[in-house]
Amino acid sequence: MAKAFNTTKVLKITAALAVMLSLVGYVVDGIVLPHKWWYATDFSWYYYGAKVGARGGDFYDGATMKEAARSAGEPDEVIKFDFYFTYPPFFVIFMRPFLLFSHARARILWLFLNNGLYALAIILCIAALRERISFFEAAAMAFAALNFNPVFRNLFMGQINVVTFFLLALALYAFKHKADYPAGALLGLAAMIKVLPGLFIVYFLFKRRWKVVMGAALAAVFLLIISLALLGIEPHKAYIFQRIPAMVSKPLSYEDNHSLAAFFYRLFGYRFKGEAFFHNGTLARIFSSSIALLFLAMSFLITGRAIGNDHLRWNLDLALFALTVNIISPLTWEFHMVWLMLPVITLIHYLFTRSAHPGSRPVFIFLFLTAYIVLAARFPGHHPAFQSGVLVLFISIKLYAMILLWALLGLAIRRLTKKGQSL
Repeated sequence: MAKAFNTTKVLKITAALAVMLSLVGYVVDGIVLPHKWWYATDFSWYYYGAKVGARGGDFYDGATMKEAARSAGEPDEVIKFDFYFTYPPFFVIFMRPFLLFSHARARILWLFLNNGLYALAIILCIAALRERISFFEAAAMAFAALNFNPVFRNLFMGQINVVTFFLLALALYAFKHKADYPAGALLGLAAMIKVLPGLFIVYFLFKRRWKVVMGAALAAVFLLIISLALLGIEPHKAYIFQRIPAMVSKPLSYEDNHSLAAFFYRLFGYRFKGEAFFHNGTLARIFSSSIALLFLAMSFLITGRAIGNDHLRWNLDLALFALTVNIISPLTWEFHMVWLMLPVITLIHYLFTRSAHPGSRPVFIFLFLTAYIVLAARFPGHHPAFQSGVLVLFISIKLYAMILLWALLGLAIRRLTKKGQSL
């Protein structure tokens, strides 16, 4: 007698093969290619910023950093690029341990460290759900994590965003295990490395989680004291009064910038090299600022103050806020979107474990997959065809995907709130 066809087993084998093939692709895009092109990266800014800072020099001066690289005997592939350090002064202290190695070896160490931290961040995001996950759910999360182009861009450029993603994921995990002070300290550390994670402290302030806020404040003050002691006050004055204004005054309409501000700057032709629909810089600034504030206010309104011990609600709320930060930030390069793996993992879990209205579930899944594919894929935003006419709007396709994902998270939060589901 023939055995019955085991559909579940076939689907498990198929899912496992998909994850294995994705792992092969990840090794190529996340390890081999970044290792091959190690010299053309932002890591050079970090490394030589730390070196100049250790010598008491001005690490906000690109010429000084480039001269340090030239003096170290770096090849033309490194020094032909402009050096531009945009981070808080404490970051050069954070990077000092890498000065124990040559620039080339430090870059390799940085690459493998970031790959390890990315894997740990994904595990922490899953662990923070505080629920068992099925085989298919785990496979879906692994597939999504292994095919996310913003991660590859981050690894290729030697950027810092995987590190901040890991700190945010670890803070979430600590908070979900009632370690509020350590969670806040991790957020404080992330904010001292890169300012943007500091907005998560505002979220916990809104939620009246005072221990998290206090932990973040104490950590930030402690690290600032260390930074002042080791670097002096001048770099801190330069960061506040020179570097931040310089970043704000930079053109925000670059094709690689996927923020809300960049959308309006391109739409209204403000510092945009292409041919825009309109030419009104004032309207560009008004619309970008007002709608950014609207998104922030709506995020607080959707999440509300009271959550209690609903673990999924906390994850959904923080995932929504991670999207809000990327949408309203003036600068959202593709490698900044590493953080968006938190919303992706959270929504995958929601789809597997929380029942939706039968008629709307397929639509929800379709919209989620559409948003993920757009965020995960590579798009030729620099193509000349997208520099004029209606095709200018195509450059912001990843912004539309972020807004779609934001709306889906908002819908999920509202449904859980309405149904009173709790863990």
